[in-house]
Amino acid sequence: MKIEFYLDGVRYLNCAVFPFNFEDVLDATLDSASITLDRLPIEVVEPLTPVTVVIKSEGALGEEQLSLDWLVATDVSEESPVGSGLYRHTLSLIEQTKYGEGFIVDSTCVTHPGGNVYTNNAKPVDPEET
Repeated sequence: MKIEFYLDGVRYLNCAVFPFNFEDVLDATLDSASITLDRLPIEVVEPLTPVTVVIKSEGALGEEQLSLDWLVATDVSEESPVGSGLYRHTLSLIEQTKYGEGFIVDSTCVTHPGGNVYTNNAKPVDPEET
């Protein structure tokens, strides 16, 4: 199994530390993930930074690939080793739909111009005509 990690569109090789935990649920629960990255030359990863994780594995049907897109929720980083300028990050990731919660828009209402009277212009439909 091989994990490729893209942070804000930039590919970082051989930095993902196992285990990589994620859940991709089908209900209304928020999808989330956590990943540890070692020896990144970045001190802080800002919240809402886009992250793509590509998981490649060799199976009975050949190479399989799963691509997951996330946003950074939190980042805990520490310089390792001290003085090296390289950092070990533990990122909490959330699904991209969470980003939309930060926008406030006016409510929109679409109404039928005739109100709720739908029978004034009713006409029989003949199935042969369609």
